[in-house]
Amino acid sequence: MTYLMFIYGTLKRGFPNHSPYMNRAEFVDVAKTCNAFPLKLHGGRYTPVMIDNRGKGHRVHGELFRVDTATLRELDRFEGVHETDGYRRQRLTVTDGRGNIRTVWGYLKSPVAVSDVKSRAMSIYDDTRYRPRSMLQPHDE
Repeated sequence: MTYLMFIYGTLKRGFPNHSPYMNRAEFVDVAKTCNAFPLKLHGGRYTPVMIDNRGKGHRVHGELFRVDTATLRELDRFEGVHETDGYRRQRLTVTDGRGNIRTVWGYLKSPVAVSDVKSRAMSIYDDTRYRPRSMLQPHDE
């Protein structure tokens, strides 16, 4: 079985987490959400987060990937889906690069799980300040 995923942050092509997590994924197209969402940076790692507050912020630009079940499980683990303050995998409606409307999976966080906001809402994640956990000092988290 495969799943169509909307990727908007560090898992996009050319960003730090793409290679370790998306190696088996198939790039499908560029896309943007049909609804506006706040996309912000937060925490000491400048992590991009799409906040589950539909109608606020901007239509978020990202990429569509087709992933297999094993990759989906790994992405869920990476995004902390089963953790209290982790992301939630939810259905989203996006418009792809050809103008087709698609229902896909994406990762959002509850507004109450987002603290230490470092940016205004943005439509495209292209910031380079993100730091993987392996680069952190003990006081950064």
